[in-house]
Amino acid sequence: MVDTNRPFFIAIPEQLRRRVLLKLRIDNAQRIYIISLLGFTFFFLFMGLDYVRYINGKFSGDNLYFYLLLNHIGFFLFLLPILTIRMNREAFALGRFKYGTFFIYSWTIFLGIMLISMAIFSLIDRDSLIMYTIYIIIANFGIIMAHRDRILLNLLSISVIGLVSFFLFHNNMELLLINLMEMVGVTSISFAVSSQIFNAYVREIDADKTLTDKSNQIEKEKNRGDELLNNILPIEIANELKANGFVKPRHFSSATIMLIDFKNFSRISKSLTPQQLIAELDYCFKNFDHITEKHRLEKIKTIGDAYLCVGGVPTSNSTHALDCIAAAREILDFLDGWKVKQVAQNEPFFEGRIGIHTGPIIAGVVGAKKFVFDIWGDAVNTTARVETSGEAGKINISQTTYDLVKSKVQCIPRGKIAIKNLDPLDMYFVEKIANN
Repeated sequence: MVDTNRPFFIAIPEQLRRRVLLKLRIDNAQRIYIISLLGFTFFFLFMGLDYVRYINGKFSGDNLYFYLLLNHIGFFLFLLPILTIRMNREAFALGRFKYGTFFIYSWTIFLGIMLISMAIFSLIDRDSLIMYTIYIIIANFGIIMAHRDRILLNLLSISVIGLVSFFLFHNNMELLLINLMEMVGVTSISFAVSSQIFNAYVREIDADKTLTDKSNQIEKEKNRGDELLNNILPIEIANELKANGFVKPRHFSSATIMLIDFKNFSRISKSLTPQQLIAELDYCFKNFDHITEKHRLEKIKTIGDAYLCVGGVPTSNSTHALDCIAAAREILDFLDGWKVKQVAQNEPFFEGRIGIHTGPIIAGVVGAKKFVFDIWGDAVNTTARVETSGEAGKINISQTTYDLVKSKVQCIPRGKIAIKNLDPLDMYFVEKIANN
């Protein structure tokens, strides 16, 4: 289908010229050796012809055959950039050849000089524009040239050949008009045809670019979706959900759960605007995220001012209890530092109360929308009781957690603490982590 909205002549965008130029470098670099061999074959044929003319005595001073010899030497210079590209093909293909652009343009210049001079010489020798025809067709299909440069090239060619024709045939008006009409006709037709072919080439590149842009956009959206899903779910859980459409519940015989809550949160929140409250919670929880991720803990969720995370899930390990205590210590240090700044600015602050308990849990994803990775079991409920039985600025751990870390953590026994709806539970305040 013809694109009626596209103009007949298209100015080549600079970005497109660069892309085409790079494409020519890469594509031609692999086949340049064959081109150079063919070129040198023609060069030696030309030189052989010049030698035959020389021994037949056709050279006399600066006659036509002498200029043809110079032209053939110019053809040799045209081959030099090809050989240079061949010898540096790997760097050239990667766009790292320092003089790559120079050699491409010098290649084009030598080609132009060779062809237009041959056109003039053939005009003098045979009263023909065959070489000019070849020259102008090749020149108009030089798509690395800007649209404006192609127009100037055609005008310059018409002017040069027109002047030569007038100089040679001004006494024969019929022959002069024939040459001029042939020259203008060849130039116009070649320019028009090459423009339409180039239009098709631009459309193809536009279509490829549009398709590539759409593919890139789809890939970008997919990556964005994956990134969002990975922010909601653990990576291995997210991959399982994408692959199967569901996540199989998993049982963990031993995992350590940590719950962080803020003392007097309700009272403090009343003194803050909604924007201030959200900003303070966001600041704290972002730092909690960084700390828990550092210690290989999986964040489960936040509920109001409570922050729930777990160690040893979804990938089991033997250090989950110690990881939780190390993260809890770092979180309290963060809150202490933040408290100093808030007090200095006469701003309210939160004091953290942390409870840690170890036990068996079940983990999985629930719901058909707004997927949530969650944990269940008595151990989760017990952790909540351990947290509420603690004190601000301290890490309160249960007996089961203590049994796993007692060789590396110094604790203060608290004895059995009565907790709601459960039997009394032995608890400990963490004093110091060994080598910390």
